[in-house]
Amino acid sequence: MNRIFGVIALVAIIALSSCSKQSILEKMAEEANKQCPMIVDEITTCDSIVAQKGNKMAYFYTISADVPNLDKDMFSKNIKQAMKMKVQTDPMMKALVTTDVIFVQKYYDQNHGLLVEVEVTPEDYK
Repeated sequence: MNRIFGVIALVAIIALSSCSKQSILEKMAEEANKQCPMIVDEITTCDSIVAQKGNKMAYFYTISADVPNLDKDMFSKNIKQAMKMKVQTDPMMKALVTTDVIFVQKYYDQNHGLLVEVEVTPEDYK
């Protein structure tokens, strides 16, 4: 996951001065998708990243383990906290922070059913 955010931030730094926010996000997603699918851990794969309208960057993940007893509220809180920390502490994320990106993470099960959707806004990380 760190590699994906690093690529995205690098593209943002290069593109910030001459492009609209939306075109920057689209270019970042395009570059990051060259590394997808990317194994995040033993059960999680980042399938794709999509620049969405409204200054959003959406990350799509698949959980490959059977998770029938998943505490979705706790999982969402943990994901949101991890993303918030990543955005606040990783120097490579600075370019995204300055453009007030809204990060959306969507986690799907093996059958493509949505498990959780987490949104991290500038109000969360600033």
